[in-house]
Amino acid sequence: GKEVLINCVDTSGVSINTGLHLYTISGGNVAGKTFENVIFPSIRYLNDDTIVAAADSAIYLFGKDFQEKWSRTISGKVFSLDIMKDKYAVFAFSEKKYAGMMGEVGHVLIVDAKGREVADYRIDQDIVNIAANDDFIAVNTSKCVYFIDVAGRLRGSYTSDHLINEVKFLGNNEALAITKEGVIVLKMK
Repeated sequence: GKEVLINCVDTSGVSINTGLHLYTISGGNVAGKTFENVIFPSIRYLNDDTIVAAADSAIYLFGKDFQEKWSRTISGKVFSLDIMKDKYAVFAFSEKKYAGMMGEVGHVLIVDAKGREVADYRIDQDIVNIAANDDFIAVNTSKCVYFIDVAGRLRGSYTSDHLINEVKFLGNNEALAITKEGVIVLKMK
């Protein structure tokens, strides 16, 4: 539709609140909701009926009226989110390993618009960020980029001599690994 989503943070009181507001392009109010003690640094449209949001330690799917359709609390930290094929929300986060094990494990969780888990790709490295196109999800761990498909299967990887700050797709078969030293074009077959 022709709507605008506004994400605003209120720090005027003793707690931090986030207001999510949906307006028509001409300024008419469609919906709005205030969330107490939470900030959504990343929020995107999945489709006309679903909004995807990530907080520091939780991930959400909301309906257009901002009613929660699905959520998951994360024991670690949420790093990044993206949209794949306009049908799937892709979240990158870390969670603490099982009892008795030290450290955290990285996850790339793929969820459909109803909150059904499609795949959960696990990696024993810190995830910096992700990018998704219609065919692949690029998982940046700062030294490596792993390419996985919607089923969570590894389809390729690239290891860099330089720290990778960010990864972006140019199209379906090319990605950019952005480093302090320059840009590396990655071609997928």
